[in-house]
Amino acid sequence: MTSFDPYILRKEFPYFAHESAVWLDNAANTQKPQAVLDRVLLSLARASTVHRAVYALAEEATLVYEEARSILARFISAPSKDEVIFTNGTTGAINLFARSLYLSGKRAGRQGFRIVTSVLEHHSNYLPWRMLADEPGVEIIIIGHDGLGIDMEALAKALSAPCDLVALSLCSNVSGAWLDSQQAAKLARAAGAVLFLDAAQAVLHRAICLDDSVALPAGGIRVAADALAFSGHKMYGPDGTGALWVRGDLLQDLVPVTFGGEMVRSVDDSAIDLQPPPRRFEAGTPNCSAILGFAEAARWLLQSPRDEFRAHEEGLGRMLHDELSALPGARLYSVPGPLISFTLDGWHTHDLALFLDREGLCLRAGRLCAEPFMRALGVPALVRASLAAYTTREDCMRLVRALTLAKAAIPGRACLARFARDSASMH
Repeated sequence: MTSFDPYILRKEFPYFAHESAVWLDNAANTQKPQAVLDRVLLSLARASTVHRAVYALAEEATLVYEEARSILARFISAPSKDEVIFTNGTTGAINLFARSLYLSGKRAGRQGFRIVTSVLEHHSNYLPWRMLADEPGVEIIIIGHDGLGIDMEALAKALSAPCDLVALSLCSNVSGAWLDSQQAAKLARAAGAVLFLDAAQAVLHRAICLDDSVALPAGGIRVAADALAFSGHKMYGPDGTGALWVRGDLLQDLVPVTFGGEMVRSVDDSAIDLQPPPRRFEAGTPNCSAILGFAEAARWLLQSPRDEFRAHEEGLGRMLHDELSALPGARLYSVPGPLISFTLDGWHTHDLALFLDREGLCLRAGRLCAEPFMRALGVPALVRASLAAYTTREDCMRLVRALTLAKAAIPGRACLARFARDSASMH
């Protein structure tokens, strides 16, 4: 543990002044600091438009919008702000990249399209590629796991033949295992493939550095990739915000898949002159207030002691992992760290989540939007506790005490059967 005090940090988050429930679902959504809420409200109170008008308020809005792009680029140490595309989240970013990359290759006359991904992926980094497999000439290879992480030997084997794309999670939303992106990039490049990383779970816990020429932030990690996506709501920012980063030379070759206002320079009856990237990928009126809140969350993190955040989260995660490992009947499916996935003998996961809710704890239960990984692990569903910088030791111990109570209060078969029947639609 560190000298970092999460109780002092909590004073910046209105949630903890108004709610009593222990928030342990940070892998799904994080609470927001007042600075982010203030930035969103300020933008809503002075509504304007960007890249479209010449009056002063619009010029100001355009400047702060592009400043937000610069902040997000700095947040991941991207070489240029013009490599950052605003999206409505990681899901939107991956779908944009998937369609754009495929269509760009098709227009260039590429025959076939070979994709390698893994069984560990969140549905957002699985379904877009699976849907592409329905297109003529597209082949998808799905590699397995080595227990809780990606099977790197299987990845090397899959990439012993030429490949177009490798799509992997930087950090699993189920097991918390981190990918060795440097090794993955080496294998992908040897196969002639583009490496895409889903960083939705990663950005909360580690400072991401994509540019090898800049100093590594304290507690940060150097990441090798050709493209990467992440979401605002998983890093103390607003819902419905995200970013897609694409390496500059690759971005120039991509074609847009959404068309509308402000993504073109001019249009006539015979030609369309597109804006340069990233604007050609941002058709329509952007969600400016949320995007500015997204950038404010990134700024807030850039100004925070992220190395202390990381040490605090990992220390608590290891402690909680050890406590649950020692609890009779608890089975863990995650590496020691700030994300702990588990089951408890005698309990259906949804029953257990409801029991924990009655004890004042908010945890995720279900397939965690990672059904292929659930199947590979041999479990129908899991309960997941996920920590953040504001999580306290008392939060974790309340979970341990509640699970100890649950162990002594296993529900009847009728209740279990009902939830087993109803859970088919719960992910």
